[in-house]
Amino acid sequence: MEAGEDVAGVIEYYDQSFIRLTREGEPNLFIFKHDIKYIVEES
Repeated sequence: MEAGEDVAGVIEYYDQSFIRLTREGEPNLFIFKHDIKYIVEES
C-alpha cells in the first residue's frame, strides 16, 4: 500500500492500534490507525 492510496473492504476487526480490512479477490490488510486519513461508509 502506498501513501494516498484508496482501499475498499469490510472492517472485520479493530482494536486500539489497527483495523483489519477484508477485501474480495485481494489480500486482507492490517492498517495502523495512525496511517488512516479518513473512513467513509459506502451506501
